[in-house]
Amino acid sequence: MKNGHNNASGKSFAEFFAGVGLMRLGLEREGWRIAFANDIDPQKEEMYRANFPDADRHFVLGDIHALPVSKIPTVALATASFPCNDLSLAGSRRGLEGKNSSAFWGFVKILREMKQRRPPLVLIENVTGFLTSHNGRDFENALLALNELGYAVDPFILDAAWFVPQSRQRLFVVGTRTQIHDADAVAERFTKAGCGQVPWRSSLSATQPSIGAFSSFQIRLLDARGWKTSSKICQINLRNGGAKNALSIS
Repeated sequence: MKNGHNNASGKSFAEFFAGVGLMRLGLEREGWRIAFANDIDPQKEEMYRANFPDADRHFVLGDIHALPVSKIPTVALATASFPCNDLSLAGSRRGLEGKNSSAFWGFVKILREMKQRRPPLVLIENVTGFLTSHNGRDFENALLALNELGYAVDPFILDAAWFVPQSRQRLFVVGTRTQIHDADAVAERFTKAGCGQVPWRSSLSATQPSIGAFSSFQIRLLDARGWKTSSKICQINLRNGGAKNALSIS
């Protein structure tokens, strides 16, 4: 694989937990360009290479926990369809501490080590059981981890039945890097999300270093009737005071 730290221009992306390249297939249809792919499974690598003859230029086989950040090019988007074994209702339900689904923390580690090269966008995909794993604590901790890295996040659920004759719901989370110390932007995003006034607003200022990243969003479900809201989360993370949340997952 040829490492290219100058690949950030345009719609370039890194595909973690690449599998056979399904995320790549969808993104390339919308004009995105693959710059990096990684998976731990040699059999999936074999199938990926069968699907994409250019794999030598960007595919790296290996454990994401041990992946050197120097191998990751600068990109506009990083995707992570990490293992669902410990999150699925049909699985062990050990959550993000399980043997397989804990790979999410390897993705977070990569983003943290990229520092100023972190992509402006991240996309996470997994089963809807992620929402209820450990009574919602795993999902909350995952979003807070992205907050800590400067991402404001928006989750939604898609059902394949809207596109093909099969019902298969999946949870997606889109993260956008934001200016984490802009109190006015925090307040505006909080209000636009329908969460009312920002709690403890008087304690926020544009120069206050304690302001953390902010998330406000609705979890939405796309079905045959269109978009509908299934639950809402409004959240501010104050670094000096810990995370203060109004969290509701139904």
